[in-house]
Amino acid sequence: MIRRALPHLCLVGSIMMLTFIVIDFFNRAMHFIGGNEVFNTFLLIFTLLVLVSSIWTICDHRRSQR
Repeated sequence: MIRRALPHLCLVGSIMMLTFIVIDFFNRAMHFIGGNEVFNTFLLIFTLLVLVSSIWTICDHRRSQR
């Protein structure tokens, strides 16, 4: 059960983080994420990697069920 739910939870979490990053980029007053640009860059890269990994895992699970 957790093997099927975890990629979906990671997908939702990464989309939420991308939303926060975009909002923080356009409106610094919201201050969702700290001001360190290096951290923000690594957070963006990590979020994109989690997004791709979760989509890949979901597709792999669906292919194996067929």
